[in-house]
Amino acid sequence: MKTRIAPFVAATALAVAIVGVLQVNSASAAVVTYSATLLGTNENPSNGSGYTGSASITVNTTTFQVCVQATTTIPGSDPIILDHIHSGAAGTNGPVVVYFMNDLTTCVTSNQATVDAIVANPSAFYFSVHTSMFTGGAIRGQLQLVTASSSSSSSTSSSRSSSTTTSTRRTTGTVSSVAAVPAFTG
Repeated sequence: MKTRIAPFVAATALAVAIVGVLQVNSASAAVVTYSATLLGTNENPSNGSGYTGSASITVNTTTFQVCVQATTTIPGSDPIILDHIHSGAAGTNGPVVVYFMNDLTTCVTSNQATVDAIVANPSAFYFSVHTSMFTGGAIRGQLQLVTASSSSSSSTSSSRSSSTTTSTRRTTGTVSSVAAVPAFTG
């Protein structure tokens, strides 16, 4: 009887571990984070607005969601009329590729080609804010990759339950941690 149970327990533990790993892989989405230092002197041509700001941009490579969280010193007397991501290296102007609909704290859905291009070469893109006084652009900053501070990976399994947690450091950005805990009992 013991010889029949041992292979069954081992096979069950292996199946539970595989299911846990599959759930982690299908549920995880790579979210890459960028920062941008926003200055009027970064605009092309440079302007004397004196405005400054900072932006955090996150890009989800699975859902193509692009989010912005920006703060500026732009006064209320010069209303913001546009904010978006342009394609273009520092010192050059380029077309808008992601529209944030005049909202400094929002998420929008982009497309795979744009997301892939941003992830492949973030410094070839910049975030720009336009105002009623500076319609050509009040402040802008090139996207810079924000890297993860740590990396770890662990996995446990038994015949009764399994859990897998993965946290990965990538050179292309940070990957969100995902945990999968199948509820198997035996």
